[in-house]
Amino acid sequence: TKLGDKIRHIRKNRKLTQNDFGRLLGVSDSTVALWENNKRNPDIENLLNVSKLFNVSIDWLLSTENKTISINVPKTENTITIMGRNGDFDTYIVDDAKKQAIKSFTETLAQNNPTKKN
Repeated sequence: TKLGDKIRHIRKNRKLTQNDFGRLLGVSDSTVALWENNKRNPDIENLLNVSKLFNVSIDWLLSTENKTISINVPKTENTITIMGRNGDFDTYIVDDAKKQAIKSFTETLAQNNPTKKN
């Protein structure tokens, strides 16, 4: 997979327009379009910003392998990953109170769902 395809995947996975994505990085939407169409590559500063802002490794961005996104989250933080039916996923950092609320909600759903999958 090419760099531009990975940038497009990150942007769409975060449900951002090219304009929103560019605004976060300080570039124009036409620059994002050029990256996504593999017509230009981001400079090193923008590559670092993509890596930091969207929690992906530079190794993953530059790799031509089609492997899972590396997410760099400190081990001291709780995370929750939600996977959609199409295989896209979103990862969120949550505090202990939110983690407990999510756990309770999930347990309630499981108890009330007779077609629970294992």
